[in-house]
Amino acid sequence: MGKIVNQEAVEVVIGAMLFSKEAISEVTGILTKEDFATPQLREVFAAVLELFEEDKPVDIITVAERLRERGTFEEVGGNEYLTNLAINTPTTANVMYYAKIVKEKSLLRQIASKNKELTAVIEMGDLEAAKLIAEEITVLTEKKIGYNTIKALIISEAAEKDKQQGAHLWLVENFIPQKGLVIFSGRPKHGKTTVLL
Repeated sequence: MGKIVNQEAVEVVIGAMLFSKEAISEVTGILTKEDFATPQLREVFAAVLELFEEDKPVDIITVAERLRERGTFEEVGGNEYLTNLAINTPTTANVMYYAKIVKEKSLLRQIASKNKELTAVIEMGDLEAAKLIAEEITVLTEKKIGYNTIKALIISEAAEKDKQQGAHLWLVENFIPQKGLVIFSGRPKHGKTTVLL
């Protein structure tokens, strides 16, 4: 499972969080501490999140101090590691792209782990346990698939329902209907107005 990680993406995500509260807000919408493969990055993520939730400044100095308070500063790699995370982060603009890579790799690791469990219980002949683990794998797989396609599926299901009812009343095909309430939401400054215009 050690290969199911994109270390560069993980480090850019953490580095961006050291520069931007907006990046922290976006990233924590999809990532949790458990999505980070290495203990040191999980620890830095947890420290950043604590400071953010306490509405305190988040930067190399405050994160280093929080890690000292948690007793994990040296384990993480100290100032040198935190500085390298910041230096190796070219921009915070693409943080969500990298966060999605981190999430995908996390889901793949979880699926790989569950597959090992499944193999073990099958070898023991425990069919009930195997069934439960297989269901968990299905849920994780659907999360991975759904992560990128859920919006498209919802839109296509709505379009299919309209076709079955004989309605084809779209201002924009399969996107904006002529009648009814449309809620178009998203994070600030991510192109909602541009798309609608």
